[in-house]
Amino acid sequence: MPTKHNILYIETSVVYGGSTRCLLDILNHIDKDKFNPITILFTGGQSFNKLKKTSHEILLFKTPLFYFEIFLNRTLPKRVNQYLLKLKIVSIVLDKIPAIAMLFLFIKKRDIKLVHLNIRPYYYPAIVASYLARIPFISHVRGHGELTFISKFFCRFVKIFIPVSKSVSEELTQQGIPRKKQVIIYDGIEIDQCFNNKIESKDIKNEFSIKENEFVLGYVGRISENKGQQYFIEAAPYIIKEIPNSRFLIIGEVASELQKDILYFHKLKKMVKDLGLENKVIFTGYREDIKSFYFLLHILVLSSLQEGIAGVILEAMNNNIPVVATRSGGPSEIIENNVNGLLVPIKDPSAIANSVIKILKTYALRELLTINAKKILREKFNTKKTVSNIEDVYKSILKYY
Repeated sequence: MPTKHNILYIETSVVYGGSTRCLLDILNHIDKDKFNPITILFTGGQSFNKLKKTSHEILLFKTPLFYFEIFLNRTLPKRVNQYLLKLKIVSIVLDKIPAIAMLFLFIKKRDIKLVHLNIRPYYYPAIVASYLARIPFISHVRGHGELTFISKFFCRFVKIFIPVSKSVSEELTQQGIPRKKQVIIYDGIEIDQCFNNKIESKDIKNEFSIKENEFVLGYVGRISENKGQQYFIEAAPYIIKEIPNSRFLIIGEVASELQKDILYFHKLKKMVKDLGLENKVIFTGYREDIKSFYFLLHILVLSSLQEGIAGVILEAMNNNIPVVATRSGGPSEIIENNVNGLLVPIKDPSAIANSVIKILKTYALRELLTINAKKILREKFNTKKTVSNIEDVYKSILKYY
């Protein structure tokens, strides 16, 4: 009987988004005869709540910092709390060192054979614990971003990096990560498993007073400056001038613990007000029923400044929704311009507007884009193929341990 390996996944994202969805795909499709997946999170929130609802083994570890925060909130003013929690020594003593110990003991107790970090190689307690336990550590890299000095140091102990696109891989290489330590694996999607739910979608239309004759344009993703929602909003007046019966949905939440995202959200709300778009632009906030929104959309617009691969593009294509996306990295590896979607420069509202208008006014183009999109999904972005490639990485490493 073949050996069954215990694989430990570390998820550091609080907000449920593309990275957690991709982790869930791995958990659902990994060969359970060969691998036993276990997932640990150190922070509660939407990601933990979503994963916990599944049948998989999902664990929440709480370091002393969690209880220290509760103590501070009950005893000291907010400003003092924020100051104390920003101190490096507090983070190291009450969070990082305990996390290393907790992970090391868990790895030993459960006979973990490999640790897989799901987002970026920043969470060094997992790297240290794996090193001390003498087991391999691999890390997905799902987005762009500069590696800090401390991150580069710990990256030396990562066995394999899995960038989700060529653009992410190129950035890693430029920052000193050897190409031989990288295996590019595109995120995938379950082809033809469409999300359309007519009943729930009708309820959503009623909730937001969307009329049957209105064209609904949507952005799906958390509120963040890097996601570029402001350019989607700035494109709206141009679109409305040509297509008056247009509505704009911004579907996604604001991470309550990230002050910069909260400030950006207030900026977007003010922008909508200043442009007189209060009756045209809708902020839905976090939605459990996000899949039902795909039945409403006529076009998905992705106005991001940087993207790893943008799973929402794959979801839209799978639901026969034309896509307009910026040349922000990963999207350019999914979309061939004017073939299975339209690509525009970043920070260019007029280009977004022109592309949206072009699709809405040209039925033949809409048909062409959606047909070709399905073809590229089957060839290149299939979940089963993605998970199979990840399993191959595991096998290539574990044979030496």
